Amino acid sequence: MDDSRLVRGFSPSDCNTSGTQVPAHFFAQWEETMRNLGLRITLAALFVLAVPTIMSLGVRAQNDDEGGRAHQFGAELRGRHEVPLTLSGAHGSLALTVNQGDSSIHFVLTYEGLQAHILFSHIHVGQPNVNGGVTVFFCDNTTPPHTSRTCPEKAGTVEGDFTAADVIGLTSQRLAANDLAALLEAIRARQTYANLHTMDSPGGEIRGPILPGRE
Repeated sequence: MDDSRLVRGFSPSDCNTSGTQVPAHFFAQWEETMRNLGLRITLAALFVLAVPTIMSLGVRAQNDDEGGRAHQFGAELRGRHEVPLTLSGAHGSLALTVNQGDSSIHFVLTYEGLQAHILFSHIHVGQPNVNGGVTVFFCDNTTPPHTSRTCPEKAGTVEGDFTAADVIGLTSQRLAANDLAALLEAIRARQTYANLHTMDSPGGEIRGPILPGRE
């Protein structure tokens, strides 16, 4: 029997039907081929199982990027975001965390560099480059105040929570009082901004759009 034929591959005539012995190296090659084939099948099966998970993570990330049901938001407050803009050197940041039931929002407002007396800071409903109405106060130094939280002068941090009871209605913008769900819808649609007002800039000294994610 020609051993060279065995090196080229296996055929039925190579079976031990005539008493001819098949070389051992053939079986080694055959086992290696089967192992490689099994590995390919296993990898293919794992890929098929992983596809739904990968797609789910992608959709979730897209939803967060687009506002979706995001629960983390932030804003960068600068004078250039005001309408009209200010050349104030002050700056601030806002972090919002919505609870899982969408029934309350925790906020942390930090700012520095302000020189004039601070009046108040709050959330407005309005898209970029537009001035909108006030709906929730972070802090207030006026009399009578709209909230018990006062604004530190020049620099500081204000932290707290607000619920539906703190939402001020805006009749002209069709936002009902105490309608936290509608406010959250506007926040997730990128239609709100944070503003900080001072005595020198009563219309607002630093402002920033509230966007999904942390600033």
